Amino acid sequence: MAGVFEASMSAFAGRVQVDVTKVMKKVAMELHQKIVAKTPVDTGIARGNWLVAVARAPSGKVARIDKQALGSNPGPEAITMALSALSSYDALTEQDIFIVNNLAYIGALEHGHSGQAPAGMVTITVAEFKGIVRRAAKGTP
Repeated sequence: MAGVFEASMSAFAGRVQVDVTKVMKKVAMELHQKIVAKTPVDTGIARGNWLVAVARAPSGKVARIDKQALGSNPGPEAITMALSALSSYDALTEQDIFIVNNLAYIGALEHGHSGQAPAGMVTITVAEFKGIVRRAAKGTP
């Protein structure tokens, strides 16, 4: 009898873990999209330099320019990059997910240097975190 129970619990744990992985990926994607959407647009370089990575924070900059209008979703290249980076994520490994921008002036933008985003991008998005997690968990079978 214990063998059946253990097998059932193992199967349940496996399903739950897959769900946690899916939820974490959805949360990371939504955080990334919201931060990018809130990033002020002048040259598009700041928007284009939001990077997503698993296990280790990426360093350096990328040549991607994203001139999508303020408030719009990231361009397809940024979304493809984020999805690709998150493809290796597995909640079982307890790895961290990083969303970073390594431009020297990103801190100034976050602290209101641009009138387009006087309250920043990351600060506002972090305040929405609880709702983002709820939506992601609710939409994951």
